[in-house]
Formats: sequence, structure tokens, C-alpha cells
Amino acid sequence: MKKLILLLTLFALSLKVAGAEIIPFHKWPQLKTQYGRVLVAENQLLSHQGFGGASAADCRKTFIWFPDISEGTEFENCDHGYGPVIVDIGIAFLNESGKVLKISVMKAKKGNSIAPQGTSAAVEAIPSLLKKTGFKEGKQAPFFLLPEDMPAGNTAFRNWKIVFPEK
Repeated sequence: MKKLILLLTLFALSLKVAGAEIIPFHKWPQLKTQYGRVLVAENQLLSHQGFGGASAADCRKTFIWFPDISEGTEFENCDHGYGPVIVDIGIAFLNESGKVLKISVMKAKKGNSIAPQGTSAAVEAIPSLLKKTGFKEGKQAPFFLLPEDMPAGNTAFRNWKIVFPEK
């Protein structure tokens, strides 16, 4: 009987650990653009969640910006406890001046991509949204985000501004 109780307790604990709490997109730091909303995954919790558990409708109109990325950072479409990534996701890796170094597509549920040398940020969206917006390898990104000074009393998130490079 003690073994059964111990096993049930361990099982319950494993479920609690495995099921991460999803932070709804409306609670993320974000900016609105003519291209759609840009969510900012500025901490580890948001970065791990990414598009995990998101609906296909949310994926069609959303970019996720990953600041402070370096060479060798691995991105994965897998269930980290938030739910699976149910659509293919495109990822564009940018250098510090906003030039697109590499674009790849991560397959739904189990795709991955690794940041190339010179990467300082990345942006994810469905591949057709990246293409429609104008992300192209070797070219300047159509937009990028820069942090602004943190306002007094704000300890949760930085403020961000969107930059549209001149063409």
C-alpha cells in the first residue's frame, strides 16, 4: 500500500512538473505593426513557450522576436510542456544590424534550427508570413526591435521600439 501511495504521489508530481503554465499571448510584451503583432520572448520562460500550445489562427498573425541570441542557440518545435507547435514555423536569424543571415523552416511538432555565426536576434512566424513581410537571406530585415530604457518601477519587461530600416 505504501508503494502504491508513493507511486501515485510521484506520478502526480511528474504531471505537475511536466505541464508548464501557458502565458497567453495577450500578456506577453508586444508591439503592433502593419504586418501583425510582434511578441517579445525576452526571458527564458517566454522563449521556451514560443508557439507551443498556440492555435493555428494565432500562428497566422503572430511574430515572436527573440532578442539576445547567439551562435549555436538551438530552436525546437517540440512540446516543452505547453503543448505542441501545430504548424511549421519559419525562423530568420539576424545580425546586430538587422541583416538576415539565415532562414529555415522548423517542421510542426519536432523541427529544429540552429543559429549561425553572427546571430544577435531571431524572429519566428509561419513561413508565408515571413516571406510576405519581406524577410530574405542576405537582405536587411523589414523590421527589427530595439530595447528602450526601462521605465521606473518596471521590473518585469523592457520596453521595445520597432525600427523600419530605410529601403
